[in-house]
Amino acid sequence: MVDDGSGCAGAVEDVVALGGARLIRTERRGPAAARNAGAAAADGTFVCFTDDDCEPDREWVARLVDALSSGADVVAGTVEDGRPNDPLSGAWHAIVDYLGETGSMAAGAFAPSNNLACRTEIVRAIPFDEAYQGAAGEDRDWCARVVAEGYRIVVEPRARVVHRQTLGLLGFLRQHFRYGKAAYSFRRPRGGLEGSSFYLRLLAYGFSRGFRTGFLVALAQIATAVGFVAARARLR
Repeated sequence: MVDDGSGCAGAVEDVVALGGARLIRTERRGPAAARNAGAAAADGTFVCFTDDDCEPDREWVARLVDALSSGADVVAGTVEDGRPNDPLSGAWHAIVDYLGETGSMAAGAFAPSNNLACRTEIVRAIPFDEAYQGAAGEDRDWCARVVAEGYRIVVEPRARVVHRQTLGLLGFLRQHFRYGKAAYSFRRPRGGLEGSSFYLRLLAYGFSRGFRTGFLVALAQIATAVGFVAARARLR
């Protein structure tokens, strides 16, 4: 387990000790660097990734490893909304589900890294890009580079984690602003944005889950667009 400079280091250490895992500490270098540190320290053939706001099923590791042992390069599990009555969580999941189902990204696949596994050699050869310092865009970029190298991302729906993200409206907007900044870094070398139909389908997908979800998906896309423009202005 990697603790990236949390404010409760002692509690984390106690939990890790109970599970018999090894604790690795990094100093607020971001999730990309934390995942690379974990992969570098791994002893096994396979490495599985999740986040601290996710609760994996008991069979989570076994399901992912079975798929990898059967020949898969990279395996994505399913991420379920652990806060079904929270509209902000519902909107976030609608966006991520849409990205996973469309699988476009101009590169062929997308899987969020809170439920992801691969052969250790792959993530060591193709590490997460640590230029993505925040929790935004690093998984999208990694998936694109992995697919570009000829590896295939497969889905194992039985490898399930429950995601319990807690955000207020301001945190939700800040999160998507960061996504927009990361999107600019992702899109800059890849020829620009998706076509307008991609975003129209995203909005339709959000509204298919209810008006409130659709409205929040639209609000999230506005925040993402503002972040994208801000990053473009800063880097020009």
